[in-house]
Amino acid sequence: HPENVKGPLMARIADNAPLGKKDPKVDRDNAATFLFAGHDTTANLMTHFTYEMAKRPGWQKKLQVEVDAMFDKAKKENRKLEYTDLANLKVMKNCINEVLRLWPSVPNGTFREFQYDDAIMGPDGKLVTVKKGTNCTISPWLLHRNEELWGEDVNDFNPDRDWKPEEDWYGHEMWATNPESDRYAPFTHPPRDCMGKNFAQMEARIILSYMFHQYDIELAPPTKGLELDEISINNGTFGPKAGLFVQLHKRR
Repeated sequence: HPENVKGPLMARIADNAPLGKKDPKVDRDNAATFLFAGHDTTANLMTHFTYEMAKRPGWQKKLQVEVDAMFDKAKKENRKLEYTDLANLKVMKNCINEVLRLWPSVPNGTFREFQYDDAIMGPDGKLVTVKKGTNCTISPWLLHRNEELWGEDVNDFNPDRDWKPEEDWYGHEMWATNPESDRYAPFTHPPRDCMGKNFAQMEARIILSYMFHQYDIELAPPTKGLELDEISINNGTFGPKAGLFVQLHKRR
């Protein structure tokens, strides 16, 4: 009912619904998008980022040098952090890109329906016709771990890998576009990509910057000694089964 619509975004969704039709499934799916896609995914990204940094002190130190410089600059100018400050976090950007490659928050990707007949190359090199109405999915997990697309180090954590320009915001930082390519799709592909991608990128950078500015972080039992794929599980979103255990050592 129109009187139950709260906020401009939900009002827009209600406006675009078929006239006179009220579909509880659509309402449920929209609610799930905001609650889970907007919360679990970013939390899982930060969890997996923290794991990788805690496991790799060298990368953690590089990150801390970068975020310390950002905070020091803001302090000298007697101001709070601003959005434009996030553009200075090159190390963090590469590390986030690599975390999202290895541990995509939505590993199953999205599900689509072909709008017209198309053809794809089959395993024998012959074209296979795909009929209009066929359901399909593109899994970031499979895409991001394809050795033919990424090379022999596909399963290694390597933020300095050779990113394609479109995966790297064309050399810009916090450019507010979708970092995606034919091999990389942590926020799926446009035009129907993740509506919260830019907020998630900003939120994660701010929270992680404060964490690693204030603390040295190392893994603690029972997490210590476990690989990340032993800790996390795919339940629609890819996240830890029972939390991530770390030790915090105050830096300042």
